Parts: sequence; structure tokens; C-alpha cells
Amino acid sequence: MSSNSLHHYHRPHLPPIPDLRFEPSYLRSIQPYIHLRTLKHKSTKKQIPEAGVKQDDENESEAVIEVEWRHVLWVTARDQILSPLFQGVLW
Repeated sequence: MSSNSLHHYHRPHLPPIPDLRFEPSYLRSIQPYIHLRTLKHKSTKKQIPEAGVKQDDENESEAVIEVEWRHVLWVTARDQILSPLFQGVLW
């Protein structure tokens, strides 16, 4: 057999397999409905009684997480209840 008659097997180019794990896709779905805000407080001077010294506090900040619960509950119900139900019915 000559080398010209050998056929080379070429693997078909397929698109990447999507990530079907529940948690990453669920977190991406609810991400627009969860907001992280940072509140900064003005610095104040504290009197330390035993030392008699005034101490400046640094600017303090506080993280506040706001959740749009109605939207998060809808996404959860859709992904956990409705989608599996419809897939089971259609299967």
C-alpha cells in the first residue's frame, strides 16, 4: 500500500461541552439580584478613660448585602421545580 492511499482520520470540530453543574449556573442566574454595598462611616475621636488619650478611628466601612428575594425565589423555583417537571413530562 502506498502512503498516498492512506486516509487520515480527522476528528470533527465540536463546540465545547457546556457546564451542566447546577451550582455555577444557579449562582450566575441569581447574581443580578444580589447587591453588595459598602457603607463608609465618618471617623470619630474616642476618649480612652484609663489613658486619658484621644484616639482617632480610621474610616470604618460596613458591608451590606441586599437580596431581591422575589426574584431569587422565582429563579430557584424555576430551576429546581418547574424545569425538572417540564423535562420529565416531555421525556
